[in-house]
Amino acid sequence: MALATLAVAQIGRGTVETAKVRSFLIEAEAMMRQARTLAIESQSDQDVIFDPEGRSFVLDASGLVLDIPAGVSLDGMLARVPESREHKFVIRFFSTGGSTGAMLPFFFRGQRYDLRVNWLTGHADVRRV
Repeated sequence: MALATLAVAQIGRGTVETAKVRSFLIEAEAMMRQARTLAIESQSDQDVIFDPEGRSFVLDASGLVLDIPAGVSLDGMLARVPESREHKFVIRFFSTGGSTGAMLPFFFRGQRYDLRVNWLTGHADVRRV
């Protein structure tokens, strides 16, 4: 009976972790879209700051912080902008709708998810690869 309880607990824990990762990916995509919308509406550049050491994204204008869940590893490609902070990277969205672009692959339990931001259109999406 104890083994069955332990097995069910482990399955439940895995399900919760997977849900947290999926939620994070949806929120990260939404943050990019929000930054693009703010840039167009305000007619001023908007930055999303990626801090790999702090494992977070910050929407600079609002201070909204999105933490990368435990168990998720990443390796990204971002354009360097002159205002990039030390050990942090910036995804900049322009008033024209474009951006500096990004391709951020996230890995969780052997599965890869790509968060992509198109440099020309600023469109953001997440895809399971």
